[in-house]
Amino acid sequence: MRKSVFLILLCCIIVFLFSCTQQGDKGPTGPNGEDIAILQFQTGRYPSDAYDGVTDAYLESGFYADTNYGSYASFFVGRYVFGLHNGRERFVLKFDLSELQNQYIKVKKAEIILYCNSGTPSSVTMTVTPYEITKVWEESEVTWNSSETSVAWTTAGGDYVATPAGSTIYIDKVNEYKIFNINASIVQKWIDNPDNNFGLIFISDTENLSGNWWVGFASKDNTNINYRPRLVIYYTLK
Repeated sequence: MRKSVFLILLCCIIVFLFSCTQQGDKGPTGPNGEDIAILQFQTGRYPSDAYDGVTDAYLESGFYADTNYGSYASFFVGRYVFGLHNGRERFVLKFDLSELQNQYIKVKKAEIILYCNSGTPSSVTMTVTPYEITKVWEESEVTWNSSETSVAWTTAGGDYVATPAGSTIYIDKVNEYKIFNINASIVQKWIDNPDNNFGLIFISDTENLSGNWWVGFASKDNTNINYRPRLVIYYTLK
């Protein structure tokens, strides 16, 4: 009897020691044991229903290159052809993170989640890529030609860093969420130096086609709060 008990205890000790030597599953940015927390930003919802720090608009070249689209429930990317519309479409998006400055936050990973709510043709396929904007723009004034009223972009269609600011997303379905991974170093810069946060511009590989080839996403003005653009930050403390 004592021998059986001894063997059972010995087995338990061996199992315990073995389990302690195993590395845990990796979390979203590193191994378990790293104290990772999450912050989210979304108009009217995160971090509280009082947050109103998202600005967005879409830009359209051609006949409407001087028209502002900063208050629509959706923004668009691609090529749009209808009546006098015959141009490229891009959208700009910014999250105000100034409240995080001097909070000792170290960004490990960041995602922007957008709800794709429309597209043409019904079999639309395209890629969309985010780029870091390098110039101040105003939501209620920005157009294809200008970042603000009477202030032209250096290059029509937006001034941005040529290197992508995050992952390129392949789109072949609508009415679902799309997740863009954004470079952690860019979001870190937005936090540490809010004056250098000019947001992102999203560009598709179909904007130079001759016919309709576009998708739309819910903007921060969309009546469905769940569909509005959301920034998710995974972080540790410095």
